[in-house]
Amino acid sequence: MICAFSGHRPWRLPWGSREDAPECLAVKQLMRQYIDRLAAGGYQHFMCGMALGADLYFAQTVLDCKRTAPSLTLQAVLPHAEQDARWDEEWKARYHALLAQCDSIITLQPEYSQQSYLARNRYLVDHSDLLMTLYDGGEGGTAYTVRYAIQQGRKILSLWL
Repeated sequence: MICAFSGHRPWRLPWGSREDAPECLAVKQLMRQYIDRLAAGGYQHFMCGMALGADLYFAQTVLDCKRTAPSLTLQAVLPHAEQDARWDEEWKARYHALLAQCDSIITLQPEYSQQSYLARNRYLVDHSDLLMTLYDGGEGGTAYTVRYAIQQGRKILSLWL
């Protein structure tokens, strides 16, 4: 069984980039609890689009869970090869450190196109059984992904507090 993830960028999160904020720490703890439960229930493969913010929290959490459950796998699904081109150096370093620990990486397009992020989101849904989200109910890429997952009959697990 496969779990994919979709969530907001830092500017859409109530705590922004302040990862030491109590709300962020609570979400990360909840994410860890759910990944542990999913793993215990048979989910062994996790997929992530590796976007800024919630996606990278998810990737880090899966990798942390692998320390006690080494059979878990994490696959990075990149929309295009230059996803981090406009990111600041701190986020880029974090992104590349996480990518280096992924079990596999799929890059859907060699370069950016208007459709590359939607293609990534559809790929995540199409290749998973469950979509875990950190989603506030507003519009954007995560909203599109949630609607697509519902259309495809996928289970959805929301972590929004």
